[in-house]
Amino acid sequence: MNWLAMALIIVIVPLALNKLKQSGHEAAAHRDGKLWLEYGKSVKLFSFIAVMVPVGISITLFYVDADDIFSITMLVALFSVLTIPLFLESFFVKICFDDTTLYCYSPWRPSRTVPLNELKPAYYSDLMKWWVIPTQQHGFIRLPDFISGKDDLLNKLNEINQQDIV
Repeated sequence: MNWLAMALIIVIVPLALNKLKQSGHEAAAHRDGKLWLEYGKSVKLFSFIAVMVPVGISITLFYVDADDIFSITMLVALFSVLTIPLFLESFFVKICFDDTTLYCYSPWRPSRTVPLNELKPAYYSDLMKWWVIPTQQHGFIRLPDFISGKDDLLNKLNEINQQDIV
């Protein structure tokens, strides 16, 4: 039976990761005259299921011996530390842009409004698996592989940089 579980993991994990990565190549959504970069439904579903793991483990606290409460609590803490940031990232990080401005919304830092002409050329971090866009005065903007619409922003950034060269 163990070999079957291992075989399923070997097949399912790459397929799931591929599906999550594919969602990052979807086009940006058009709303309110802006293009929106957001995490897709598959990423949000994955993060919701992941955050339910510590909830499910917490329920077992009502059914375990007193000797096991500390271990279960540590397990809940571990999974919470891993899954809550994923949940916050996938549901609350949003980036949008129009012809002149980039708007960033995140639970990690205050919202930013960055003029597009302050964006520097983007580069890809293989280690972190995200695009990094330096700005002149607003730090760095990071576009993870799993966020949809990033190709639209990178194309817009290339247009801006081409205009600067000419």
